[in-house]
Amino acid sequence: MRANAKAIDTLLEQRHENAEKETAIENLRSWAELAQAHADGSKALLAAFESLYMDMPDAQKKVADDAFRPAEHHAK
Repeated sequence: MRANAKAIDTLLEQRHENAEKETAIENLRSWAELAQAHADGSKALLAAFESLYMDMPDAQKKVADDAFRPAEHHAK
């Protein structure tokens, strides 16, 4: 997670630094790189969390399930 956060921070810094001078293509490319870094991080988190989740007791799984639901579902 730290490596992914660092990669995303770096990409965001680059986008910010280049925003005034990049072409439309460069802007779109940097956005795609940022989206890919986010997707890669999500896949890594899923892989790590999945094995942990599978070992949880049912009560703990329910807590995790509730935590990952959108906020509007928490009050129900």
